[in-house]
Amino acid sequence: MKRVRGLALCMLIAPALSGCVAWGYGLAPVDPAARKILPSQTVESLQPTLTWEPADPEEGPDVRYVLIVYRKEGFPAQAITAYTKDNIAGTSHTLERPLMPDTRYYWRVGITRKNDHEAYVEWNGYNLFGVIPFPIIFIGLHPGNAYSFDTPAEP
Repeated sequence: MKRVRGLALCMLIAPALSGCVAWGYGLAPVDPAARKILPSQTVESLQPTLTWEPADPEEGPDVRYVLIVYRKEGFPAQAITAYTKDNIAGTSHTLERPLMPDTRYYWRVGITRKNDHEAYVEWNGYNLFGVIPFPIIFIGLHPGNAYSFDTPAEP
């Protein structure tokens, strides 16, 4: 009987626990808008201009950015790189070649950093924590997500 009461209590409480929370790290995207949970924004062009917040001024005047744009294909999903650009001096970049129409793309921007031994990129992104109560309670942390946008259908 205690087991049935425990299960009934869990079924009553579970809907109140459902939901998700997301938090970003690194450079925040400006355009396309940084949507973490809502549907992706559709850009106006197959060669969009991607814009992000500048690095902290303490980084120095010669900060360089790296941009990567990719799509996912197959099951399980594999990242297919569509565009990369490094050594970007400003906080925006217009893609130099068109993307495929009516496709969801993911993008990240990072800061090139150097230490005594190596150069590396500190990427932006977001973490997502979600609770889904049915059919069983599922709690998950999904780290390292990239921001996304959709391209328009062919004109």
